[in-house]
Amino acid sequence: MVTKKSDIYSFGMVLFEVICGRLCTMKEDDGSFLSAKLVKEYYHDLVHPILREQISTWSMYKFLNIAYRCLQDDREHRPSMDVVKKELEEILKIEVSYIYIYIYIYIYIYIYIWESLNENAKNRENEWKNYENFVKNNSNSKFLFTLIIIV
Repeated sequence: MVTKKSDIYSFGMVLFEVICGRLCTMKEDDGSFLSAKLVKEYYHDLVHPILREQISTWSMYKFLNIAYRCLQDDREHRPSMDVVKKELEEILKIEVSYIYIYIYIYIYIYIYIWESLNENAKNRENEWKNYENFVKNNSNSKFLFTLIIIV
């Protein structure tokens, strides 16, 4: 019989397929599909490596926790879809805030490097002008004679 709680279980399977990056069609000894027990025991091995690099540890933990709770054998222990939606939105807010933080950091680093390069360019330009002025001011024969002897 299809109920809201069985839909939650199916949604948990979809969440877990997102985490794994593949269909979750592994069968257990009793013929049932992926169970909450399997998710809990092996989630470190089952999480897709690219996803590990793209999502924060906290968000991954929360996402796995939601999927785990949706896959509970006892229907009464499964969350409602409203709770699942709220928790997924919370994860999304955190991940979006991380994106803004990363963007801010990259912009800050870029500006710092840009300013450093410009400052170095200004210093080199000033050094060259000082050298040109020195040569112009000391362009008498005595300076040239000294320069020739040194060389």
